[in-house]
Amino acid sequence: MKCTNHLKQIGLALHKYRNRGLAAGWALFLLPYGMAYGSRGATSSRFPRIDRVLLFASLFRIWFMMARKWMCVCCLMLSLVGCGQEEPVTAGGKTAAQWAEKLHSNDFTARANAANKLGPLIPHDPAAFPALLTALRDPKPEVRLEAVNALGKYGSSKLDDVLPVLREAQQRDGDTRVSRAAAEAIRTLTAASSTPAG
Repeated sequence: MKCTNHLKQIGLALHKYRNRGLAAGWALFLLPYGMAYGSRGATSSRFPRIDRVLLFASLFRIWFMMARKWMCVCCLMLSLVGCGQEEPVTAGGKTAAQWAEKLHSNDFTARANAANKLGPLIPHDPAAFPALLTALRDPKPEVRLEAVNALGKYGSSKLDDVLPVLREAQQRDGDTRVSRAAAEAIRTLTAASSTPAG
C-alpha cells in the first residue's frame, strides 16, 4: 500500500507540474523508475495496473508536450533564418556570378550575351564589374563591344573605375566599332556626371 501511494503521489506531481519547466526534471528522474516497475507483471498486488497506467500516462503527456513545444520553437527559428537576407539581384534570371561563368563559353555569342546581361548588375552586384573587365579582353570584338556598351549604359555608379577602362578601350582596341563605342560611352557618362541633380 505504501508503494501504491508513492506511485499516486508521483502521478499527481507529474500532473501538477506538467506545464512547468520542473516537469522535465521529473520526467528524466522518474522515467527509469517507471520503466522498472512498469516491466513487472500486471497482476502484481503491490503495484496495481492503475498506478502504472497513471505514471506512464503522465510521463508520456509531459514528453509529448515538451516535444511539441520544442518543435514549434525549432520551426520558428528555421523560419527566421532567412529573415534579413536579401535575394540576389538577377538579370535574365541569373546572377552576376552565373553570367561570369558564361564568359568562358566556347560560343562567342553566348559570351556577348553574358556581357550584355552583366550591365544592369553593375550597381547591385560587385561581381559584375570584374566580369566585364574579363569580357573586355575577349578575343572576339563582338564580346568587347557588348562589354563597352554595358559599361557606358550602367557604369555611372562606378565612374572612377569605369572611365579609365573605357579610355583604354578607346585608345588600344584594334576594332573601330569598339573604340568608337568606348568614346561614345565616355561622353555619355561624363555628361551625366556633370549634370546637376534635381
